[in-house]
Amino acid sequence: MLVRSNLSVQKLAEYKSTHASAYWFVYKQSDFTPIIYSVIYQPPGLTKDHKNNTTEHIISTASKHLQSYPKAKFVITGDFNDLNTTQVSTLLPLHHIVNFPTRGDAKLDLIYTDVDEYVTSGCLQLAAILTNDHTALLKFPLHVALRQTTNVKLHELIE
Repeated sequence: MLVRSNLSVQKLAEYKSTHASAYWFVYKQSDFTPIIYSVIYQPPGLTKDHKNNTTEHIISTASKHLQSYPKAKFVITGDFNDLNTTQVSTLLPLHHIVNFPTRGDAKLDLIYTDVDEYVTSGCLQLAAILTNDHTALLKFPLHVALRQTTNVKLHELIE
């Protein structure tokens, strides 16, 4: 995950197991509500127990971070494959904003959020990156998107 070097982004947690991985970050800027981002990977074809573990991780970690950042908003994104995300979007409650297939005819790569301007503006579909067979998704806040920027420097949060 690459982030502009001038943004205040802090890594909160990392979760890796044989059946899933997740990274959690918080974006804080004095003028805006903190936004907690998560990037999830759930491989296809797992057992129901493994899928339940991933769902429980998402809900419990989000709830834990809400204790530290009670006014925070969420953006949970990633490759969910065949994970049933109904429980996540109901309990947190979040809106699904990807309205197009991301691999073939399937919606595997999803974005769930409670950031109002994200919900109303959706996200952009880009071509696959390098040899990936998934469509790339692009989502950024309007207050950042509307600024003209040159010479953007990035730093790596996930190696």
